[in-house]
Amino acid sequence: MSGPLTPLPDDDLNTGSQSFYASRSPPSVRQSSSSWGETSPWGAPPPSAAAPTLPSSSGFQLNDQEVPPSYRTRWEALEPIQDAISLAALRGVLSSGGIKSSAIDQILSLTVTSPRITRTTFYTSLALLALAQLHRELSLEAVREAAREGGLLVPTLPSVSSAGGSTMTTSYDPPSYVRSESAGDAWGSLAGGGGGSGFGATSQPKTNGHSSTPSLSYPTTTSNGFSNSLPSSSSPPHDEEPHDRLPEPAEGLGYDPTTEGWALGRQKTVEVQMRDELEGMLGWRHNTWFVACEQGPTVQRRYSDFTWLLTCLTKRYPFRMLPSLPPKRVQIAGNYLATDDLFLERRRMGLKRFLGFCVNHPVLKEDGLVKVFLEEQEDLSTYRSRTSITLEEESLSRVLTPSEEMSIPSDLSTKLTSFHSRLPSLIEHWTRITSIADRLAHRRLNQGGEYLKMGEALKGAVEVEQGGWRTVEVEEVEREEGLVGQGVERVGGRERDSARRMLDSTVEELKRHRELYTNFRDLFARQVALSPDAVDKLKRRVESNLKKLSTLRDSPPTPATTTQFDVLSTQISIDQRSIATLLNRRVFIRYCMWQELLFLFRSTSLVKPLVREWVSQEERAAKGLVGVWEELGSALGE
Repeated sequence: MSGPLTPLPDDDLNTGSQSFYASRSPPSVRQSSSSWGETSPWGAPPPSAAAPTLPSSSGFQLNDQEVPPSYRTRWEALEPIQDAISLAALRGVLSSGGIKSSAIDQILSLTVTSPRITRTTFYTSLALLALAQLHRELSLEAVREAAREGGLLVPTLPSVSSAGGSTMTTSYDPPSYVRSESAGDAWGSLAGGGGGSGFGATSQPKTNGHSSTPSLSYPTTTSNGFSNSLPSSSSPPHDEEPHDRLPEPAEGLGYDPTTEGWALGRQKTVEVQMRDELEGMLGWRHNTWFVACEQGPTVQRRYSDFTWLLTCLTKRYPFRMLPSLPPKRVQIAGNYLATDDLFLERRRMGLKRFLGFCVNHPVLKEDGLVKVFLEEQEDLSTYRSRTSITLEEESLSRVLTPSEEMSIPSDLSTKLTSFHSRLPSLIEHWTRITSIADRLAHRRLNQGGEYLKMGEALKGAVEVEQGGWRTVEVEEVEREEGLVGQGVERVGGRERDSARRMLDSTVEELKRHRELYTNFRDLFARQVALSPDAVDKLKRRVESNLKKLSTLRDSPPTPATTTQFDVLSTQISIDQRSIATLLNRRVFIRYCMWQELLFLFRSTSLVKPLVREWVSQEERAAKGLVGVWEELGSALGE
């Protein structure tokens, strides 16, 4: 390992407590932490134009007696387990109502206090969904008032048949929504203190001849530096996004037993074959690989194209599991040490596993560069020369939803530390398992070859004996020698076929499984190297600049002090943005580590069909060999 695992502090944000969803107020109206509790030296700023604070849930929930029958029908249609459904299932119901994602997040923040959604929480969410479809204010007070008067609205949702034949539907047709171009503005106007500012910057009257200082309200942080209430976005909007930008992964990539089950489905495969002829100029010859994905075109790629793809994925997804490439050939004095067919075959299978991981990973398979690598017909060097490629880190372009933040367990650090301690032993054992299986297969392959050689030798001996005079008794021996020669050739053919099947299926799947652990080991190494940030340094600098501003406030106004004041105010605003972005990044790293850990454990479900298929192959191979020997024995006994 490259070093000790950097602990990921447990974050109150992810405990599922009511405080997180009950008070998601804008940063400008939140109370700062102890280290940021000092008010502005220029006095309290006037209220900003930020969005109002969402009302608290106050524990209000609807029950069976207060809701229409269609609410209960919809609940039963979701087939709750232990009278609860998943957060992903609730989000799916809300999404089918045709409302904006911001409205869905607001509904969840008003009602959800746990990853397990109870019946009463579901009823309350449906009532809020009906209000959102009618463009009414979303508040629990409105739901409470409607329930008191017996006039709860029924939302428009896809019909669900029930035992009673009722369906949840109304005549209301939800309109289609178009995202506002300014919706992604995370910061807004710093000068005007508009509602888009993530820091509550407000305009203040001039004091002592100086312009006002920006508001310094930070998202509340715990002692470990993680934000308890983060801005809703950490990146400015992009007017035009190139086709190779980071994808928007589907929500809920983690394991959810109520929606997707534990076991992974059928894995996609990518075929990789080596071109027969070398390409390139004399002295710079290289191998070229044909790559073909399922139902996709066949493209030609060099080994350097694979290394380019891995480099790009590492820059984009440093906190995701990434596949490894087979090693390059060692060259001494212009001569390669490994040029045999076995090396090239192992490289081919390694490249196949590399691409197989990419097309089956829930995030990497949606990446634009992966699709370009598999589908772009022209040479990739030409493509790179004419295309602008964005390689920004995933955390800068991806904003977690409240449900995704809530999915992070509070004891994530404990889970990761436990797995980290077991990882070296897991890698060691699975490496031994893979090596033994590979040796068994090659030993069987060699044994099959020996049987074939024995059959040829027996037939050769019979041919020599038949070339001259021999007694009648010798002719009987020759007949049996010929039968044995044919029999062992059949045995050798079956042995070699069985060995090749084992190498192509069992051994390759074992290598794929072993590489899951080595890939996570590399992920731990990247987390140690890349997760540290400059939040503490930036906070100290902001505190120092605040003290300087306080001193300037009491100094006589001069052109020099005014200029210095403006410079310090601008620097404070910039540092505020950086701190919020880095706090968001910390939470995103925790989310990625949790999702990758879940994906690794779900990937172990593929071992079950692997061992079953291996046992089945061995059983068929053994029965086939027994049949051959029995036939040979019967022939010799006649």
